[in-house]
This record gives sequence, structure tokens and C-alpha cells, in this order.
Amino acid sequence: MDRPQLLALCGQKAFAGTLEADDGVFSWVRRIDLHPATPLPDAGTLHWADGVLVEEGLHEAYVEHWELLEQGGCPAAALLEAPLEGCAGVLVRVGSWFGYGRDRPVPLPTPLVSLMEQVGGCGRRAEAAALLDCEVSIGRVHAGRWEILRSTLPHRVGTQLRPALRRGGEQLRVCDTDPLGRARPRDWRLVQVEGPVRLLTAEDTQR
Repeated sequence: MDRPQLLALCGQKAFAGTLEADDGVFSWVRRIDLHPATPLPDAGTLHWADGVLVEEGLHEAYVEHWELLEQGGCPAAALLEAPLEGCAGVLVRVGSWFGYGRDRPVPLPTPLVSLMEQVGGCGRRAEAAALLDCEVSIGRVHAGRWEILRSTLPHRVGTQLRPALRRGGEQLRVCDTDPLGRARPRDWRLVQVEGPVRLLTAEDTQR
């Protein structure tokens, strides 16, 4: 991608992490975030209205409506860690849908400066691409195929995640890419798992 295309990617918003509840307030703990951290927490309230989950921001004025796409399906999720690369990951599956997040291997050099400014200030294209090497993808599982449908990294759309357990279930290997977009396997350590771990592998055939 050329520099204007890389700058265009800075207009995306994407993160992955865990949700914490405290006396009716729900806060997202962003383990992975495409952009630098904001000074205020990502917190809001949740309530049901006519079968729709409504989220309203506390520190930022926004309203989001969450609608059910698919009935049934046991959920499963895992917090991931790649110790040698120093980055975190998240894999979530609900029914035939999955979400995969991977942090950039190297933290943003200036956390208080916007991503657009940091990418625009890079002298070489490879440096700018490295700052954007943060993936949040959504896809669907069908007949054992984990196909990515949307992603912060355009070259990932249409590819297969292919998660597979290794080392007696202690590791999860996925098909990933390097900062230049070249395919490579990535081995994750399973830090925490919720739900049946078999649902997080390509060998499971649940629809």
C-alpha cells in the first residue's frame, strides 16, 4: 500500500479486549487498540429495549444498538499471548461468527500523539506499515473454514484463520501475516479460556 492508502487506514476504529461490570457501569478493557489510549475509560450503560441491547456512553456522547444476528451456538473465547513477540491476542467465537485480534509487536512510540500524525511522520513506508500492523478481524466458520470477512488489514479479507491446538492444548496456532502482508504461522499461548476450547479450532464443525 502507498502512503495515502496507509493514512486512510488510520480512519478506522477497532479494538479487542474484555468487558468489566461495576454497579451497572460496563467498561471495555482494551487489550488491543488500533489507536493510542484515550485519557478517559471506555465506559457506558447497557439496557434492553424491544429485544435490542442499547449501549450509552458515560464519558463520550454515543448510543449503539446491538442486534442478535444468529440464534444458538455455545460461546467460547480465549486471551492469547505471544511471549517471544511481546504482543497480546484475543479469539472469540459465538455460533458461526468469530472475532480475532492481534496487537502490534512493537507499541506505538508516542502514545499521546494520534495514529494519523505518527503514520504521517514516518520517513519510510515500512515504518508506517509497522505502526498499522494491528489486526482486528471478524469472520464466519463454515465446514471447518474460518474465513475473514472484515479486517483492519485489507490483505486479510478472504483469507483463512485455521486455528489449531498444539502442544497438548497449551498453544493455539493460527495463519497470520507479517508487517509486509506475507503469510506466516503464529503460535499463541492460551492465557485464559472461557467455554469449550474445541470451539476455537478449525477441527470443530459446529455451524
